[in-house]
Amino acid sequence: MPRTGRLHIPGGGCYHLIGRGLERRTLFEDPIDKQDFLDRLGKNLDRTQCQCLVWALKEDCLGLDQATLRSREDWTLDKLIRCVCALCDIEEQALVRKTRSNDCSRAKALICLWGTSELGMTTTEIDEQLQISQQVVSKWIKKGQCLVESSNLNFPDSAG
Repeated sequence: MPRTGRLHIPGGGCYHLIGRGLERRTLFEDPIDKQDFLDRLGKNLDRTQCQCLVWALKEDCLGLDQATLRSREDWTLDKLIRCVCALCDIEEQALVRKTRSNDCSRAKALICLWGTSELGMTTTEIDEQLQISQQVVSKWIKKGQCLVESSNLNFPDSAG
């Protein structure tokens, strides 16, 4: 019996995919079937701009961990910061100041969330730019998730 569907993360996230042959029989009858599967997997990863992080292909099962990330080709952390600061109506310099401004907090939360979940950046990349610790980046990511859910905000469409 198939498992129930998992949470879909709009715009990006990590997924763990598994598959088994019926009654644990072999997945592929011959090497041509196996190669066809691998070719289709590669084409679909390219088409959907997904990144396969880890994969295992055994005789009777397969497993994939893939990340669906937006192409970083047009995006940098600086562009994300510029876009979010415009959205929150604050100056970029305000992000590195010690302030308790709600708009600044909102911007930091969105930058940390979208930088990691949408662009696949590391917390280290973000903490260096915002001059905060990795633990604080993790805290802002959680706040960003709440903010996006409560305000129905979406990742900006263009890199501007």
